[in-house]
Amino acid sequence: MQAFKGLIIKEQKLMMNTFLSGIGLLILAVIGGFGLTRYFNEPNILAAVIFGVVFAHVFYLPLYVLMSLNIEAKTQTWLHNPNSGSLLFLAKLLSGLMSFCASMLISIGILSIVINQSQVMDFFQMFGGSLVFNLILMLAGITCLAVHLSIWVLFYWGLFHSLKNVPVIGKIRWLFLIAFWIVQMMVGNYFTQLGIYQSIIEFGTIEVQSKWFQFNTDQSSFAVGLSDTAQLSITSGIIYLGLSALVFFLASWLLEKKVEV
Repeated sequence: MQAFKGLIIKEQKLMMNTFLSGIGLLILAVIGGFGLTRYFNEPNILAAVIFGVVFAHVFYLPLYVLMSLNIEAKTQTWLHNPNSGSLLFLAKLLSGLMSFCASMLISIGILSIVINQSQVMDFFQMFGGSLVFNLILMLAGITCLAVHLSIWVLFYWGLFHSLKNVPVIGKIRWLFLIAFWIVQMMVGNYFTQLGIYQSIIEFGTIEVQSKWFQFNTDQSSFAVGLSDTAQLSITSGIIYLGLSALVFFLASWLLEKKVEV
């Protein structure tokens, strides 16, 4: 436990500049949104911009993890680290998740302030369901997807570096990864279209009220969301959880056995 705590502290120090840069980009987004609000004299533009920033957090954690991995590859600080690959990767995920949550909370705080200060009361509408419930569901979905994508980043990073010294392939690693990703998507789509898969994910399905958010302005309006009603499959969640665990194990194995950084 002490070793893992040390890894977390190291990660936080290693990525502090990246975290501060993310906060800087958030501030720039607020300034840009405020500028557009003043220029077009439309009080709702800023809230729409911050709402977009909240959704963009799905890429925050994967990019954070990728930048941390690239720093490790350049500094080669892992060469003499006695900890297991799974522990090293887990520390990066947890450290990134902490920064992700901090950035998300700041974004949500700014969004709440902006909405409360909005001059148009019907700016932010929800079609059906509880506002708080839908917001929590949205944030949970963003977080889960961000973690899932980050684990795939770990795997592809490990695969890329494990091919470094492989004859022929080592020189075209990017092409190999692209081809691998295409095959992966094709196989994934094939299995998801199978009748047996559809039957499995229908088991334990929960129907949730609308998760649509609407933005209204004087001239126009637009909505973002999934559908008027959405079905959440517990079985599908378990499948993706198992897939994430498997991919994380493979990424850790590649780091320990094949990667030379």
